[in-house]
Amino acid sequence: MDTVKIESIYLTLIGQMEEAFCVAGVENLFEEGRECDCAYNQMLDAYARLRDRLGVENEDADVEQIIDALRKIEKIISMKMLEYGMQFAGGCGRPSLR
Repeated sequence: MDTVKIESIYLTLIGQMEEAFCVAGVENLFEEGRECDCAYNQMLDAYARLRDRLGVENEDADVEQIIDALRKIEKIISMKMLEYGMQFAGGCGRPSLR
């Protein structure tokens, strides 16, 4: 599977792909009320409480760096999982246990 297709699937999954270009059959895991949306909102709430506790009005550079690093790690793992899924499925859409 080519890198552009993998990136398109990933962007569709995280709700960052323009609707006209979303990959058919791939869910947006960040749709309102879904588990990822709820977890993301919990993170934002915790971030706001942390900023209040630190007395910071805008973004905190260190917290932003932590969030960005975690997003990068999540993307690397997600992309690799998709590649492995395709590899082990042998292109047929089903995981092989071999």
